Amino acid sequence: MKNRVTLSIAALLTLTPLAGAQTGATQPGQSQPGGRNPAFAATFDLVREVNGLTELNKDPKTAINRAQAQKLLPILRGLQTAKTLPPAAATKILTQMEAVLTDPQLSALDALALKRQAGGPGRFGPGGQGGPGGGRPGSQGGNGQGSARPARIPGMNPFLRGRGVQSLSALITTLGQTSK
Repeated sequence: MKNRVTLSIAALLTLTPLAGAQTGATQPGQSQPGGRNPAFAATFDLVREVNGLTELNKDPKTAINRAQAQKLLPILRGLQTAKTLPPAAATKILTQMEAVLTDPQLSALDALALKRQAGGPGRFGPGGQGGPGGGRPGSQGGNGQGSARPARIPGMNPFLRGRGVQSLSALITTLGQTSK
C-alpha cells in the first residue's frame, strides 16, 4: 500500500507540468504560444511595420509617396533618438504611422506579416535567415547578433543597435529621397 501511494504521488508530480502545458496556460511574464511575450507585442508590431515599409517601396502600387514620406520621416527619426520605447509609446507610434498609410498599403503590410508568420522560403522560416528556426523577430534561431528583434526588457528601443539601426537608417534615407 505504501509503495502504491508513493507511486501515485510520483506520477502526479510528473504529469502536473504536462497538464499545464497541454492547456496552454502561461504564467504572468511568460511567452504566449509561439514564443511571443505580450509585454513585447507592440514593439514586435512596430519592428514588423518598419521592416514592412521598406518592402512597400519595392512595389510601385504600394510605394510611399512624397506627402507620406514627409509625414513618416519625423516619426521614424524619433525612433532613432528615443532612449526607451515603452509598449504604450510603440502603440502610439504604430497608430501614427498607420494613419499616414492608405488601405492598400495597410493590406500589403498585413499580407507581408502573414507571409513572415508562415515562414516563407528564404525569408524568416526554416532555412531562412539565421538557419533553423529562421531569423523571425523574437525567435531563438540565428546567432543572436545584429537582430532587429525587440530587446529582452520591455521599454528598450530595438532601433538603437544591430540590424534595427541599419534597417531604420536605410528606410529614413529612402524616404528622405522620396520626400524631396
